[in-house]
Amino acid sequence: MNKLLTMAFAATLLAACAAPVSIERNEKTVFVTSVSFNGNLGGLKEADDKCQAQADDPASIVPSDTYLAWLSDGTDSPNTRFTQSSHPYLLLDGTRIAENYTDLTDGSIKHFINIDPNGKTE
Repeated sequence: MNKLLTMAFAATLLAACAAPVSIERNEKTVFVTSVSFNGNLGGLKEADDKCQAQADDPASIVPSDTYLAWLSDGTDSPNTRFTQSSHPYLLLDGTRIAENYTDLTDGSIKHFINIDPNGKTE
């Protein structure tokens, strides 16, 4: 089962989260939430809040940053919500999933997004 809740990849029960921009590091961190949500997340802002809460949890190994849910609605999409970085996108263990935003969104990533904020492989 694909563990991303995105229109771009496939709707399921877990949300993928990513840092839209990072000041301290060039790489972008990507993780999958450690809890399941039903399809009604309350909109993009509420979905973003869920990702941020996971990242900020005391048990989280996610680097400090701002994180957003990789979701679309009728108005906004990751293309409008995220910085289209020229830097690599990495899982929490350092595994590279994409060389840059273009590579991330070309329909094929190098590795599943399968590590949650606690470092557990989903």
